[in-house]
Amino acid sequence: MSESKNEQAERVVGLREGGFIALDIPSELGYICPVCKNAAEKDGNFDERLSWSEYNGFLWCRVCNKDYPTCLCHPDIDNATSVYLSTVTDAVIRGNLSAINRLRAVVIQMEAGKFNWSMQDAINFIKSTFPELED
Repeated sequence: MSESKNEQAERVVGLREGGFIALDIPSELGYICPVCKNAAEKDGNFDERLSWSEYNGFLWCRVCNKDYPTCLCHPDIDNATSVYLSTVTDAVIRGNLSAINRLRAVVIQMEAGKFNWSMQDAINFIKSTFPELED
């Protein structure tokens, strides 16, 4: 997969889960590199220089050795907007699940007597994990 590293993309959207086999390469779905602008298809052959990135919602260009958000790789602006919104939605869901899983782990640790937190400590942890709950 990609050789480039984008720590911000990894923090924001996370790494793509392994163990899945992609049925289509990005060019089969109409994606092109936003920099190279190579045709997705030429003479019946799909461009294989663009592949799924290790980052969720990103594609990797072998020519540029860069990862690009999928929404920048779609030439149709309406589809690009839809891809962008889908990617943001997925990132929010993953972020909330991550926070819930952290909270669940703390509750399990508390139940096992491994944390000696006061009720205020627990409330502070919940508020820091879910800032949208702040009054």
